Amino acid sequence: MAKEKCLVKSGKVPGVTAECEYDFGGNLAEMVKIFGEAVVFSSAKQKIKPRLLDYGRALIESGEKSADVSAKMTAWKPGVAGPRLPKDPKAKAAALIGKLSAEEKADLLKLLGK
Repeated sequence: MAKEKCLVKSGKVPGVTAECEYDFGGNLAEMVKIFGEAVVFSSAKQKIKPRLLDYGRALIESGEKSADVSAKMTAWKPGVAGPRLPKDPKAKAAALIGKLSAEEKADLLKLLGK
């Protein structure tokens, strides 16, 4: 047994909180015994997949080629921090500028022209 205190509050309902002690198990075997293998697997996958996709997005945004992104994603392991990837400043600027309205782009060009 590995009970942990869990405190919950909501920004939508200020001033109301609740707390419980929840048994998550002390290790993987205990967790599987408490929740079952299917639940533990499903919960792990729900957390791991978005991290993999975030890693792939970071690779794309750093200018990696598609084939290299695929290979690095295939080799990625959860819990192992990958190298920090520098973002291509031009690509980042282009992405941000692309979100501006035509008027905002014109204002930016005027500002940059000074």
